[in-house]
Amino acid sequence: MAEWKPAFERGISNFRSGEYEEALTCFNESVTKGGTASQLFDSRAAVHEKLGDIKAALEDARKVVDLAPHQWQGYARCARLFLRMKKPERATKMVDYALERVKAGDTVRKETLMSLKQEIIDFVAAVKRYISLTSYHFGNLPVEITHEVFSLLVDSDHASVLTVASVCNTWRSVALASPSFWATLVLTKKRPVKKAKLWIQRSGGRILDLRFLEGCLSDPKLYQSFQGIRWETLLTLDTQVNIVDIVSSVGRNFSQLDQLRITHPGSAGTLLSLLDSVQTRNLEIRGINLHFHGVGRILNDCHTLSFHAASSRCRISDVIRTILENQNLTTLSMSLIGCLVVDITPSQAIETTLELPKLRQLDLRSSGSLLRLLCNASMPSLVSLSLSEFMTIGDQLADFLARYPTTSLTDLAVSRCAAPHSQITSLLRASPHLRTVTFEGISDINEVVEFLAATQPGVADGPPCPSLEKLDLTSCATLRSGPIVRLVKERVVNEDVVTIGTLFVNYCPLIEPEVRDWLSRNVPSFSCVYTRKKDARWKR
Repeated sequence: MAEWKPAFERGISNFRSGEYEEALTCFNESVTKGGTASQLFDSRAAVHEKLGDIKAALEDARKVVDLAPHQWQGYARCARLFLRMKKPERATKMVDYALERVKAGDTVRKETLMSLKQEIIDFVAAVKRYISLTSYHFGNLPVEITHEVFSLLVDSDHASVLTVASVCNTWRSVALASPSFWATLVLTKKRPVKKAKLWIQRSGGRILDLRFLEGCLSDPKLYQSFQGIRWETLLTLDTQVNIVDIVSSVGRNFSQLDQLRITHPGSAGTLLSLLDSVQTRNLEIRGINLHFHGVGRILNDCHTLSFHAASSRCRISDVIRTILENQNLTTLSMSLIGCLVVDITPSQAIETTLELPKLRQLDLRSSGSLLRLLCNASMPSLVSLSLSEFMTIGDQLADFLARYPTTSLTDLAVSRCAAPHSQITSLLRASPHLRTVTFEGISDINEVVEFLAATQPGVADGPPCPSLEKLDLTSCATLRSGPIVRLVKERVVNEDVVTIGTLFVNYCPLIEPEVRDWLSRNVPSFSCVYTRKKDARWKR
């Protein structure tokens, strides 16, 4: 027997019994005595691997490859060691070499090596998943794409620019380098001076949307903070406070002002005086003691007009003159509570021909005289009609819709009106193309719902509102379960009408819980809330 073999055999025995230190000593003794067999170095590599000395184990595994290049053992050992060293490319190469050297009939060995190869593949996949989860991919995007993503966020909520600028240095640099992100300035009672200076600086003075909310004038230094703002770029001005001093100092620099919203009477006169030169196309005025005469005298190319006032005297002749001079109106919203002076005779009102060829949305509140006037107007493009707080809507509106039928009227809303159900059903009968109907706070709602449920074949005029998809009956306290269930059922079985896809019966206490459950199963989008949170708190 060779001189090195006894020590080698003792090392094998110690290895099998788990005495790795003694086994390593025996293997070293065998190498010292001239042992050069590949099995000796492979065994010592196994001991080094057990003891955690991966570098020494890899050195012995390479000696095994050098001594027996046509055997698989050295390559397999190298593959396992490279995997433990997190070098999957080298491990894959070694296991492939080992598979090439396994005998064709040794299926057990091949399965073992294939398991090792699969382990390497799983390790690579796990590494890729970890990198995918922990890598900062957003930083690899071009700045143009990053800017576009942030623009979508800021456009939906202007205050989100502060969140973007607080995430990381990369996001902050993009936010600070994009003046358009700071183009909306909303001033409140919370540090308005500091915010105004910061926004004007970061936007480069190009503020597009400027809003003054209640309490922002509490700081007297606010007037001085607007230095550097480019007023000629301003598109939207919204004020809930008296900003006469600010506007007076600026003069007529609002050359591109497209939208003006006034909700404070103190600024109305000064701001309206700018309309001669500005020619804003979207005007909204809300408040008290506001005079419509000044509005009608100035506007001549307005697209959106919203005027809501109380306790001020407005003449119906001014309204007529304003409508006649603004043929491009697309949205008209008016609420003149108790302040409309009828200064024309009924015959003059009938003879007056109002042309609104582009009007798409009409919203009227508490003004029967104005409603009767507009019933003589031509509105071929009307899409949305909203009536609220009328004592009666009369039959004149239904007669008008029947006399001038339009396929464009798809949305109807009647809120808190004391009109009898016969007037409302006449209105529905004259609007066959409605898709969305809202009845809020209507007392005779059950008769109206029964009318909509009458979809049986054979009706002379055909089923009412066959295209109705959305029905909102919020706050109709007298609504019962029977009519609404019949409506849903009839719309399902009748092929001549569209089924109800959206139904709101919020704050309708007479709807039984079991009916609510049935409606939730049979209507795709359904809502039934019995009590508002503030009412629930009051009851507790």
